[in-house]
Amino acid sequence: LRCYGGLVFMQEEFRDAHPHHANSTYAFAVGASFLVSALIMQYAEELWELCFFLIPTVQILAQSHVHNVLFGTALSLRSWGYVHAALSFYVLFFLMLGARVRLIVAAIKVIRPGKARYDEAWHRVVGQHGDEVKALVDLVGTVKRATSHKEARQLNPKTAQAPRRLSF
Repeated sequence: LRCYGGLVFMQEEFRDAHPHHANSTYAFAVGASFLVSALIMQYAEELWELCFFLIPTVQILAQSHVHNVLFGTALSLRSWGYVHAALSFYVLFFLMLGARVRLIVAAIKVIRPGKARYDEAWHRVVGQHGDEVKALVDLVGTVKRATSHKEARQLNPKTAQAPRRLSF
């Protein structure tokens, strides 16, 4: 809706022959950043933190453009408008990014002992049943080569994957 409003505003500015189109450009750019963020949340939900980086970046760039067009000077801290709101988005982004990194590091630490036990057990299996494992590897390779040009099909429509939905 915001993108559409920006386009309508831009069309009116062109029709009225305004010397600049800074406000409509700002409205469209910020609306487009929210639209892209909504698409990220819908189709790549695991990357949703990027929205907290994309929106303020576009907002600061667009605001800088508006300030330059209207006043002929670069955006400064004395005339920073919505920059403080954009900076709060950056704070949220870095807090969430830090939390994600901390969770990943904690998960790796928890997984390491189990992986070490698995590797040890696998080495024992390979040592005791090496010929059978080699035969299994060869069989899997044969099946992969025989089916590499084929397409998997779902025969039961009741178990077909439902369209992706947001988790909230």
